[in-house]
Amino acid sequence: MRFDSEDAEDRRCGDSLQVHELRESTLKVSITEGDIAKVYRLGVRETGKIRPLLVSFTDIDKKFEVF
Repeated sequence: MRFDSEDAEDRRCGDSLQVHELRESTLKVSITEGDIAKVYRLGVRETGKIRPLLVSFTDIDKKFEVF
């Protein structure tokens, strides 16, 4: 998976993987696939521009746990 791939599905998979790696390495919060409703990038895609990820949770309690 490449984060700079031309294929949107590759980028989405890479973004989801990045969220789960962040959870494991930094957050130390138990999150399953069912806890995340959406993961998507904000802003317009441009070469060399880093866009923030927006993660939507299915459960408000899980969201506050991450905060």
